[in-house]
Amino acid sequence: MSWTLPPLEGGDRCELPVAAAWSSANGESANTWYAVMPSPTVLLRQVTAEAAKLADTRDAD
Repeated sequence: MSWTLPPLEGGDRCELPVAAAWSSANGESANTWYAVMPSPTVLLRQVTAEAAKLADTRDAD
């Protein structure tokens, strides 16, 4: 796997959440997709937690 990212400015950061799953090439199975696709509830919980953490950091400054 590889990513091509634009240059970052000083102080910028990049986070790449990555999940990988594989199965045999000769079998078609949805299980591989389910292994790497979290539920919308999990995704929303993570985004909400990160937004709250950023807001707390800004309020502390």
